[in-house]
Amino acid sequence: MNRKVDHIELAKLNQIDGSFLDDRFDYEPLLTGHPLHTDHSLNFLNKRLKYPIWISSMTGGMPMGKLINERLAYVCKKYQIGMGLGSIRKLLDDERLFDTFNLRPLVGEDVPIVANLGIAQIENILNDHKTDQLQEVLGKLRVDCLMIHVNPLQEWMQKGGDRYYVPPYISIKKIAGQLDLPIGVKEVGQGMGPKSIQQLLNLPVRVFEFAAFGGTNFTKMELLRLEDKIYQETINPLITVGHDAISMINTFGKIFLPENGVISLKEIIISGGVESWKDGLCLIDRFKKITPQLQVEVVFGQAFRFLEYAKISKEALDSYMLGVIQGMDLYRSFLSLKNNVDDEV
Repeated sequence: MNRKVDHIELAKLNQIDGSFLDDRFDYEPLLTGHPLHTDHSLNFLNKRLKYPIWISSMTGGMPMGKLINERLAYVCKKYQIGMGLGSIRKLLDDERLFDTFNLRPLVGEDVPIVANLGIAQIENILNDHKTDQLQEVLGKLRVDCLMIHVNPLQEWMQKGGDRYYVPPYISIKKIAGQLDLPIGVKEVGQGMGPKSIQQLLNLPVRVFEFAAFGGTNFTKMELLRLEDKIYQETINPLITVGHDAISMINTFGKIFLPENGVISLKEIIISGGVESWKDGLCLIDRFKKITPQLQVEVVFGQAFRFLEYAKISKEALDSYMLGVIQGMDLYRSFLSLKNNVDDEV
């Protein structure tokens, strides 16, 4: 069909209600042309990312997980972005699952990947003096960091979930002193409050992932798996507590650095409710704007989007990444965060 005819036929469908205006940005079309090459690269865990994108911790330990991880590894290598493995808890119990987690041969040496393990398992490892076993597994995986997820609500809701009784910051400090690998910390869909974030700066933690409220919520996921529907309905109000990405960014803008000004934190992953690349860059820009006191690299993380396309094919992931990259190029050419941007993502 002729393009001009298309314009006539589609005119009615092209109408956009004014309420849909994204008022977070100034749009400046007069100041530059279309982007030829936009450099989005940054250093992350001593490696170079081509784009500020992180595939948040996914899956492993099952055949479908292996296929998904292989497709995600393909994306990471091709576009030089980082990713987190799913929890290696099963791998510690069964070495036969190693191939479902072993992505280093697929992504190569230039891409950062991190292993993932829960705080309850960390406490057990410390109590059972099995740090050497954990170090051995991490060494075989050749990961760049151990990401510890602090997930009290998820563990409580999970059928057969573990319990931990030592404050997580104590266990994190202990395990960091016993492992020859950087440590990261994240939640799993509720985010963290001001006191937890302030405590984070006192720990030997290099990477922090928000896993904020508003995206994939593993507490809700475990609750939905319970068979006791009365209990499920009764305790359900807990899934709506937490902190979204904006509130966590605002917290970082108010925190106090140690007296000597030295912190271990070097990298931030903003995840949780990041619906699009536009939201991701907006959150990155906001973080940098209100935290000039922090010298950290910042990326945005997504899990659900990558998972959905990874279940389809590599080609689906390529199409998604094409849109993301071109969208980010256009963002950097024509959009800027307004000085009076409100608290909406």
